[in-house]
Amino acid sequence: MKRLIDELIEQRKFLQLYYEKDITHVDISSLLNADEAKDIGQALSISEFITHFSYNARYPKAATNQQAIAAQINQLISQGLVKNSSLLHLDLSNSYLTSASITSLVGSGPAISSLTYLDLSNNNIGSQTYEVFANLLSTNEALKYLKLASCGLSQGSPQPIFKALANIGNITHLDISANSLNQDQSKALLPLISKNKTLLHLNISQNSMCDLGFNLSDEALVEHPKIISLDLSNNNLSGQSARGLAAIFADNKVLKSINLANNNLQASGISKMIGALKDNGCIILIDFSNNQLQTGGGKVIANLLVANTTLKDLNISANQLGYEATKYIADALKSNKTLLCLNMTQNAIDEAGGILLARALEVNNCLTKLSLGNNSLQSAGVISLANALSQNKFVKYLDISSNQITDKGLEAIAELLNLNYLTYLNVSNN
Repeated sequence: MKRLIDELIEQRKFLQLYYEKDITHVDISSLLNADEAKDIGQALSISEFITHFSYNARYPKAATNQQAIAAQINQLISQGLVKNSSLLHLDLSNSYLTSASITSLVGSGPAISSLTYLDLSNNNIGSQTYEVFANLLSTNEALKYLKLASCGLSQGSPQPIFKALANIGNITHLDISANSLNQDQSKALLPLISKNKTLLHLNISQNSMCDLGFNLSDEALVEHPKIISLDLSNNNLSGQSARGLAAIFADNKVLKSINLANNNLQASGISKMIGALKDNGCIILIDFSNNQLQTGGGKVIANLLVANTTLKDLNISANQLGYEATKYIADALKSNKTLLCLNMTQNAIDEAGGILLARALEVNNCLTKLSLGNNSLQSAGVISLANALSQNKFVKYLDISSNQITDKGLEAIAELLNLNYLTYLNVSNN
């Protein structure tokens, strides 16, 4: 069936594509002209079988009038949705949607009102469409996945959209990342988070919120009954946010995954949360990458690994940890019984640090994935790791790329493949 779909798309037989009753999923990534878009629109209007439609054509920068061309094509596709009653999944990300296209799309009838998945990311939806879009959200009782990443929501006030999202009882996944929301706009998120009781996954990363413009200890996040995944990465959060984050870790009993990468928490920031994290019985994934943790942060992380009994995946890459921090963490790994995945990429770990980690792996029988790329392990560190892993047998994934390893070190680690212990090994750029 996939071959048939590919052939029809390659031959530009779009109208025929929708007469095939066995075809339910269609993904078009090639550029369309107006006639082809018209055929797709017509096919969408008559199809009773298509449930998933994706059009993600990326227009070349050299194309002249590309936005005008894209607007015409999206208008034609939107017109085809007016009579469609089978569509559940619609992805029009990266499609140069204009305000007019979105207004037409939102008003296109049954197709939109029955969607369960809608992705309009990387389109400037325009402040003039906020009310129209809010009406869509208020009337759609099926939508569960909504992606509005990089949609220019910082233009004007997105409050109508946030208000609509707060009052509907179906959204489980919401992505409003990379919208450059200012502090006032970020405050408008609070009613959304506190009132909406169906949210499971919330992504508000890349918004430069500078401590989010509100107190993170607000009960909206602390007491939300269902959010299990929260992405706050790339928000310029500092140690000022740590107290609120600690409240989340201490009192929220459902949150399982939190991404705090690329902020400015530093050792002083995460040390404020460590007490709550030690006793938290839910968190299984934490991303602390690129937070300038350095030696002090490494010691805090080590304390966490000793005390926490639920954490399974930890990313502390790009934190300038160095030898001393690696020593603390290696010692902690000797007693840790739950961590499965550890990412220590780009942390200035030298061959002495590699030897310390090797000694930890001689004892640890839980870790299955270890990433040590872009450090300075050199051959001595890698040979020690190879010797440890020949006895460990639990680690299946090992990344030691970009570590100045000589042939002797590479030969030692390659022997692990002969023993069938590793299922993934990355030794590139050595």
